Amino acid sequence: MIIQLAGGGVITLLGFLLSRTYGRIDQAHKDLGTVRKEMTELALQVAKEYIRRDDFQAVTDAIFKKLDRIEDKLDAKADKP
Repeated sequence: MIIQLAGGGVITLLGFLLSRTYGRIDQAHKDLGTVRKEMTELALQVAKEYIRRDDFQAVTDAIFKKLDRIEDKLDAKADKP
């Protein structure tokens, strides 16, 4: 009788631990799905807002050329009496 009670207690404890472990695994799967969804959304957002280095360099070069022209014009005006 005592062996049966002890065996029942061990089985109950193992069942509880297995249930708890499977619950954590299920939660981890749900969390993984959420993280994957967020990463996909982030990848799409980055793709929309990302600018390549070459494109950025071309734009900044054009801006600096314009600024140089403005500076030259201002210098020419300043040199006139």
